[in-house]
Amino acid sequence: MKNVVVWFDIPVANLERAVKFYSKVLAVEIQKMEGAPKKYAMFPFEPGLASGGLVEDKNLITENGPPALLERRRRPVYSTRARGGCWR
Repeated sequence: MKNVVVWFDIPVANLERAVKFYSKVLAVEIQKMEGAPKKYAMFPFEPGLASGGLVEDKNLITENGPPALLERRRRPVYSTRARGGCWR
């Protein structure tokens, strides 16, 4: 079965803090991207496998927390909040 999700973005309020947190919790090196339109960091990835990143965007964070933005293979990007999911 092919991966249904090929990429995800997790909006964060503070990229530096999020990189430290996810690096420690997942025991991986998260690479900050220079020159992106917004502050961005990528999780490790291998061709053919799903991966994602952290994007600093305070506008996406509400009292329910940030949505995870999912990109499906050959489909548009969906927000978990748009499909009824949220952080509590």
